Amino acid sequence: MELPLALITLLHVLVLAYWLGGDVGAFYSAGFVIDPKRTVEERRFALGIVNNVDLAPRFSMIAALPTGLALANAKGWLPIGALGVGIAFVLAGVWAWLAWQIHIKHGPAADPFKRVDLAIRWVLVVGLLAMLVVAALNLGPVPLFLGLKCALLATTILLGLKVRAQMADFGPAFVTMITTGPTDDTDAQMARSLGGARPTVMMIWACLILAGLLGFWAPTSYSSFMPS
Repeated sequence: MELPLALITLLHVLVLAYWLGGDVGAFYSAGFVIDPKRTVEERRFALGIVNNVDLAPRFSMIAALPTGLALANAKGWLPIGALGVGIAFVLAGVWAWLAWQIHIKHGPAADPFKRVDLAIRWVLVVGLLAMLVVAALNLGPVPLFLGLKCALLATTILLGLKVRAQMADFGPAFVTMITTGPTDDTDAQMARSLGGARPTVMMIWACLILAGLLGFWAPTSYSSFMPS
């Protein structure tokens, strides 16, 4: 394996490692935020850890597609050329900048960035699922495992949006807790939000592991999934 291909492969593997590892770390740290035995200051500090650690999976999700396309191009699985790879990285850089703005801004100042981020996610979901259709119906030069990996990435995006909806009550309850003090209601509300999101988060982890398996296995046809 030549050095450039090895570096691209390493980068794509690191995306999986930081996405999965960061997500596990953020979700584990969130448990301290809802722990009623902790002081308000300790819980505020824990939330800061969650938000910062969560940057790893956020940026990893953004980097998944351009690094995957670069690897697919280098391997000859999807020959989009250096220009196509370059465009993918530039667009990912713009999206990463938007994600950073959402991280550092609060309240109404972050709303325009959130709307653009949401639009990007829906466009990606449609495009990624279209890749699966192309692969499944043999409409273009898209290997089956790439189409399936695209579908898994689209699924993680959708699941991420579901987590946002499930955690919608978490923020207001936390703000109430730090402004007026913790109550049984705020503690229960935060615990319900985190508990409701737990199965969805685990589904994201499962999608990531399966995507990693497909990347190493790289089956090119449905017969690969059939017992011999």
